[in-house]
Amino acid sequence: MEVQSHFNVPKKAPFSIMTAPKTYRILLADDHQVVIDGLSSLLGKEADLEIAGKAVNGHQLLEILAGKEVDLVITDINMPEMDGIESTTRIREKYPNLRILVLSMHDEPNYITSILQAGANGYLIKNAGRQEVLKAIRMVLNGESYYSQEVTRVVMENVRNPNGGNPVLSEREKEIVCLICDEFTTREIAEKLFLSFHTVEKHRKNIIAKLDVRNTAGLVKWAIKSGLA
Repeated sequence: MEVQSHFNVPKKAPFSIMTAPKTYRILLADDHQVVIDGLSSLLGKEADLEIAGKAVNGHQLLEILAGKEVDLVITDINMPEMDGIESTTRIREKYPNLRILVLSMHDEPNYITSILQAGANGYLIKNAGRQEVLKAIRMVLNGESYYSQEVTRVVMENVRNPNGGNPVLSEREKEIVCLICDEFTTREIAEKLFLSFHTVEKHRKNIIAKLDVRNTAGLVKWAIKSGLA
């Protein structure tokens, strides 16, 4: 005889596979250990962010990229051997989908426009706080762009008045003009100012473009006429 149970036996829930949250791999490039240490400490507290490597110059940055999968590069601009502008240009050529966030002390127009033209997805000034840095990282990883207020101001001023008024040189550009007028070579200027050869060369090209002169001789003539030399 069949006995019917008065108890409802719960059915087993169907088996499901839980998908682990994505971990983003971040490569840091800066020649100042205190910056690397600070970023490492900050990112180490985030469960979904992982340090993929650390570089002190552009050459080392490219070497690490060749052997590792990376989602985001956080780079400085001024670095020895190869600066952030040149390394960003090379990264964009070889890894077009890789996200790049610049963390720099410079808020001068020539630096900002050069690195953005090279293909950076975001630009932060190094005085940014913890929350802003994390916000910028996540926005850039999400396919968006992020610029700090200082950078946005410079970009907007350049858009509103790209060629208006007399050319304005930054203090660093004036310094380089004076050294050029004193017959220092690009390599000598780089050594004197603790910059890479490529950074000084980029400055020289930017200065010539700003002053609308054809070559270094025209730059020297401008400097004499303006009283800088």
